Amino acid sequence: MLRSRAKVSAAGRHSYRRSGHAGAGDLVPLGNLLSLPSEGIVARLSSVAGRSAFAIAVAFLAFAAPPASAAMPSGSVVLANACQHMSNVAITDGDFTVSAVGDQFTISDNIQIGPTNGLAGVSWERWDTTGRYNNWRDRSYLTVSCNGDVDFWHARYVLLWHSNTAGQGGVHLILTNTGELRLYNSDWSHIVWRSWSGQRYLAAGTTLPSGGRLASGGAEHRNYTIRTLEMLANGDLVYRVGGNIRWQSGTHVPGARAVLTSHAQLKVLSPSGQVLWSSRPQGSADSALDVEFMQITDLGSGMGRTVWQAPGVS
Repeated sequence: MLRSRAKVSAAGRHSYRRSGHAGAGDLVPLGNLLSLPSEGIVARLSSVAGRSAFAIAVAFLAFAAPPASAAMPSGSVVLANACQHMSNVAITDGDFTVSAVGDQFTISDNIQIGPTNGLAGVSWERWDTTGRYNNWRDRSYLTVSCNGDVDFWHARYVLLWHSNTAGQGGVHLILTNTGELRLYNSDWSHIVWRSWSGQRYLAAGTTLPSGGRLASGGAEHRNYTIRTLEMLANGDLVYRVGGNIRWQSGTHVPGARAVLTSHAQLKVLSPSGQVLWSSRPQGSADSALDVEFMQITDLGSGMGRTVWQAPGVS
């Protein structure tokens, strides 16, 4: 269920159509009319305008009924409609926060590790690459323009970044509960633009199921290269940078899953629990796998030390 930050007036939820009965003057909420069964619509209109209304009802059902909207994804609304803007944005959904402050437009992943430790890292970022407006105290604005473009503006009317989606029907901007920023069309049936970001960390004691995916947008490498770790349906655990494979477990048992154990050990397990591949156990339960660097970090000492990193990855 989407949790919007803006209130919608009750009057704005209905379109109204005046009945055909001369002098009656009653306004029929279009939404209420559509909620009736077809015989109810006929009876309602017939009671108002007789036989002529029956023809209107048939025409209405055949031509005027709006198409059903697609299901809205789970997440938090950032901007509900086009032609809207927000300043100094900070909206959270679960472990994920989208913010637009100063010259930085970011999505971050924040997880609890153990009773006292946690990790917070940027999984996607766009910023002022010129360095002219890199003061976090400056006001900035995030908009979905009337032409469907997502724009990130500095207060001095300098466009720092945009999604380049003008004219493509973008309306609703949301942060999903999987950590991705998405721009949808008016009826939620099509993703116009997406950040391709996601969950950056896998905490000790948690599982990446078959078909699961971790993702980071290369923010800490200061580039836009998406880095992903996917547990493929064929049983291979694959790490990609910009779509290119940099590391893989080499396992091929369909339905396999990946887990990070309480000893900071990354394992690939078959559906029956057989170990197909594993790193060496070298840490504590206060550990997490970071897909930005494809490494396991142990926070048990409070300092944060790398206990494993995929070969050939930096």
